Amino acid sequence: MDVSALSSVAQSPAPLPQADLRPTADAAALARDSTPQIPLPPSFSQQGVVSAGMLRDLGAVDSSRRVEDVARTLKPFGVSMLPSDAAREATREAARAQQWATEAQAKADRADDQAAAADRAQVAAEAADASAAASAEEAAAVPAPAPQPRAGADSDAA
Repeated sequence: MDVSALSSVAQSPAPLPQADLRPTADAAALARDSTPQIPLPPSFSQQGVVSAGMLRDLGAVDSSRRVEDVARTLKPFGVSMLPSDAAREATREAARAQQWATEAQAKADRADDQAAAADRAQVAAEAADASAAASAEEAAAVPAPAPQPRAGADSDAA
């Protein structure tokens, strides 16, 4: 091969870039119909909002049935990852009810303890009264000993 032939090919100028001015397939399709038949799927962060909006727009959906959000739970533990406001409020109400029940039980226990202490005090007072009455009866039933003359008084009289 001749070296001069290669040099003439290598020295030719490069073609200038030219823009492709043909319309794209998307532009042609949008010119015919600007609304696509199938909407693009929403991202995962938008999916719930889009679904709720579509259900509200239908209007024919039974309004008594509510669409519930997907429960996001931490699988091995069953812990709710994104609790809703309703779940939080239900948890708060359950905690308040538990606290009220605990306080009511503590009040009832204190009242029972006070009543038991009062009963014990009354029984002790009645027992003390009964023993005092019994000792008074014994004292009244036992005759008083006769006075004994003094030993020195007998010698004085003789």
